[in-house]
Amino acid sequence: MKTWPGLLVAPMLALADQTVAYVLVPWSCAHQQILPVHAAHALFLVATLIATIPAWHAFEAERGAPKSDMGEVGDRMRFLSISGLLVGLLSMAVIAAMWFPVWVLSPCYG
Repeated sequence: MKTWPGLLVAPMLALADQTVAYVLVPWSCAHQQILPVHAAHALFLVATLIATIPAWHAFEAERGAPKSDMGEVGDRMRFLSISGLLVGLLSMAVIAAMWFPVWVLSPCYG
């Protein structure tokens, strides 16, 4: 089953991104270097994209398959492929939303 990275790994990467970015802020403020925080967000965004690609391939394969061939199993696979793709895309959107304030605000602001 190719959908599990999009369903499980992508949200865990979004949570790990939040944790790593939170840990990097004091160091970034002390050294006046914002690059490590940007690098962490970029790394987690790319990793989430890589985790979502198999779900996208499964979605493409299920979209092209005839609906009457597999019955209930086909419906389940179609649902899981769509779910994996959407969860992966939502995780990427969350990472991008957490990355946006880093572009706008300084880590030492406030």
